[in-house]
Amino acid sequence: MDKTKKKNKLQTIAVATKEFTWLMVFLSTLLIVGLYCCGWDNTHNLYELGTPFTPWQIPLYTGFFLTSGTLLISWYRNIQQGYHWKNAAPLGYGLSTIGIAIIACGWLGDILWQLMFGIASNLEAFLSPTRLIISVGIALVLLGPFRSSRLIKVSEVGYFQQYIPSLLSMSYVLALLSYCVQYIHPFAHTVAAISENPTHIELGAVTNAGFEHLSTMQQAIGLAGIMVATALLATGTLLLALHWKKLPFGSFSVLLLSSTVGLVVINEKVLTTGVMPIFACIVAAGIITDFFNIYFSPTIEQVLPFRIFLVSNSVVLYTLYFLTILIFGGGIWWSPSLWAGAIILAGTTTVLVSYVAIPPGTT
Repeated sequence: MDKTKKKNKLQTIAVATKEFTWLMVFLSTLLIVGLYCCGWDNTHNLYELGTPFTPWQIPLYTGFFLTSGTLLISWYRNIQQGYHWKNAAPLGYGLSTIGIAIIACGWLGDILWQLMFGIASNLEAFLSPTRLIISVGIALVLLGPFRSSRLIKVSEVGYFQQYIPSLLSMSYVLALLSYCVQYIHPFAHTVAAISENPTHIELGAVTNAGFEHLSTMQQAIGLAGIMVATALLATGTLLLALHWKKLPFGSFSVLLLSSTVGLVVINEKVLTTGVMPIFACIVAAGIITDFFNIYFSPTIEQVLPFRIFLVSNSVVLYTLYFLTILIFGGGIWWSPSLWAGAIILAGTTTVLVSYVAIPPGTT
């Protein structure tokens, strides 16, 4: 009998318990908070560039070591209980366990990279290959609860008990990705505010043609940032909807807040609107969209209404965004054609992302 049970375990995959899932959600929270603490340290220049260790890094390192220990101990204990080592990681957490190894390799590589090429700063700090490797590893760790929920039948665990960890998991991934692209993210830099107009900057002997080129590049960066941020938010929403069919009230607010509020806080020094107005804009957009979700009740099976719902999300968000800059940011230096076009571009980006997830002809 014992041999039969052991054989069955070798052929099956260990399932994550409720306690393990919520523990991973808590540790994921610690990882994201730690990441943004490091971001606060960097944006406020609290320590000299190249300082090997600062107190602001403690939450991130703590989160990493606790998460690593939790995943590796669980993997080892399941092996001891008779599971094959390939199936010993709890269901959905196999890639998270691999992510821990990727983070460790990335951190080691980052040390060597800095010794060879110097300390990365500003844009280099986000695009350094070793930093990108670390980000990939963190994303795999954060995706654990989401992947686990997709592989377990809802009836076996319970809808909300399974959905909340899945929602938080996707929210943390969006927070990570938004952090990685903050150099272009519209909620990290209000580039449309009148004070960001290059003509207000003293650059010495720069010709009119030079200023015009700078203005065009500034506008292009702002538009690209809106497209990137919109694509990330739409992707997270769609990934949740593809599995859960209909998102409960509050889902979009959670996704939106997680992908923007951290950026607003750590970049508060460069936001011309101040923190509270842009925060109010985010909250209002989330609440309006969630009420749209309740009123129209779109589901993933109703493809056209669901696409319209996604587009309305983007339109509402960036309409309020530009309105906030107009009122609290001293005005908008973009022309009406440009900022109105940016709102439409955000909606178009959402539609294109939805067609990747839900191809034409899908019913």
